[in-house]
Amino acid sequence: MAETSIDRKTIEEWAAKFKGKPAAVKKTHGANAIGTLRIMFPVAPNSEHDDLVEISWDDFFKEFEAKKLALLYESDSMFNKLVDRDTSLKPKGAGSLTSDHNWPPGKFSKDE
Repeated sequence: MAETSIDRKTIEEWAAKFKGKPAAVKKTHGANAIGTLRIMFPVAPNSEHDDLVEISWDDFFKEFEAKKLALLYESDSMFNKLVDRDTSLKPKGAGSLTSDHNWPPGKFSKDE
C-alpha cells in the first residue's frame, strides 16, 4: 500500500533502503535552478539515471519545500512519485487523512 510523506528523515531512510539518491533531471538542472526532482536508483537496471544528475539532500529538500511536494511511495519497493502536497494530503473524510506522516501541526486534525 502506498504511503505519503513530507518528513525528511522518513524519505531519506526509505531511499537509503533501496540505495536511492537525490537527483534532478539533467536538462532542467542548472547553476541557478535545481530543476525537476527525482530519486534515482543507480543499482536498478531500468533506472533512467543517465538522464539525471545527483544532487545533495539539502538541495533536494530546498526544492521539495519550495514546490510544496510530498513523496508517494511504497515502503517495500522502489515505487515512488513526487506529488503536490496540498492535493495528496487533503482530508479523505471526517476524522481521517490520506497521510498523517508529520503533517505540519494545526493544518488538519483528526478531530475536524
